[in-house]
Amino acid sequence: MHSEQAKALLKIQDKTMLEHVVAAVRAAGISKVCIVANAQLLPSLAQLDIGAVSVCLQHNQLGTGHALASAFPALRAAKPQLGDKELVRSASGATKEIVCEQLLICLADTPALQPSSLLQFIAASRAQDTPFHVIAIRVPDPSGYGRIIAAEDGRLLRIVEEREADASTRNINLCNSGIMLLDTSVTASLLDQLHNNTRNDEYYLTDLLALAPTSIHIVDDTAQFMGVNNLQQLAAIQRQFSEQQLNN
Repeated sequence: MHSEQAKALLKIQDKTMLEHVVAAVRAAGISKVCIVANAQLLPSLAQLDIGAVSVCLQHNQLGTGHALASAFPALRAAKPQLGDKELVRSASGATKEIVCEQLLICLADTPALQPSSLLQFIAASRAQDTPFHVIAIRVPDPSGYGRIIAAEDGRLLRIVEEREADASTRNINLCNSGIMLLDTSVTASLLDQLHNNTRNDEYYLTDLLALAPTSIHIVDDTAQFMGVNNLQQLAAIQRQFSEQQLNN
């Protein structure tokens, strides 16, 4: 976005995008929160209204799969060796382990995320016998989104990032929202099977979902999953919040 400020720290009304996302997660009943931060974001976290969190530093920006691996020092689980990672601190400054059976993955640039959608997602996942779950959205213009390839039984085959997609795949409008629910133990056992993409030297978290059965949960309200990757999308999110404030 050509900004010197970390994207997650851009403000929507009176809160940063990261604060909005953490508030939604906490309102959904998630008390144990881990933030994966790069060096640019790290110094600002102590000034945010995000409560007690664990923070893990992602030294090198090697993709979303690497970001997840960077969080594992904060988890009491097998710690896969996928690039460099280091537990930095908890909010109190002490090392803090998170004990959890599942990982809810959210993106810091989706400030309109609703707690009710997270609660419905978690409840729906309990009815499925798969270790992984992903929220999918249908969008008129899927540009920028990873495309979801589904099997005949409705489960996920793979997610193709747009930069890797051919022309026919780009026509698919069933897209990855970025919100996932993962079994912690299964994730730990599979992370070291991720391979970095030779084109951009990144590990894709989306590739992990192809390694174990994954349920697709399609959500109709797509606006809340809108990410912010440019100034036009930032303006759209700001308008959305302003309209919601007027309606309330």
